Amino acid sequence: MSELTSCAFTGHRKIADAPDMQKLREIIVSLIDRGVTDFYCGLAVGFDMIAAELIISMKAEYPQLRLIGCVACEGQSRYFTRENVEKYNKILSLCDQVEVLSDRYFNGAMLVRNNFMVDRCAYLIAYLREETGGTVYTVRRAQSKNRTIFYI
Repeated sequence: MSELTSCAFTGHRKIADAPDMQKLREIIVSLIDRGVTDFYCGLAVGFDMIAAELIISMKAEYPQLRLIGCVACEGQSRYFTRENVEKYNKILSLCDQVEVLSDRYFNGAMLVRNNFMVDRCAYLIAYLREETGGTVYTVRRAQSKNRTIFYI
C-alpha cells in the first residue's frame, strides 16, 4: 500500500442531512481514476458505515478496491445499538484488512485511530457539518499534513 493510492473517510456519527451519495460515489470514482485503491474507514456509526457500505458495493465494478477497517480498540461496538452492531460486524467481515489499534479503550483512542488513517493516506473524504468533535480534528490533521480533502 502506498500513501498515494490511499484515501480515508471521516464524518459525523449523527447524520442530520443525508450525505449526497451521488457526489460521494463520483469522488470515489475520480480517486480510482487517479490510482487510489485503498480506502481506510474508522467503522463508526454514521458516515463511516455509509462510506464503507458504498465501497463494498462498488467492488463488483472495481475489484481492485480494498477496504481497510481501522478499529480504535477491542469492543469498539460495545455501545452501538443492536442494528448497528449487526451492520458493523457485517462490514468488518467484508473488509480486506482490519487494523485493531488497541486491545482496550482509553481516552483518545478514537483520535489515535484518526491519526493512523490520515497518516497513511493522500486523500480524505469528509462529511463535516459541525465545528467540534473528531471529524473536525481529523480534517485539521489532514490539512496540517497537506492532504487533499473532498467535502461531501
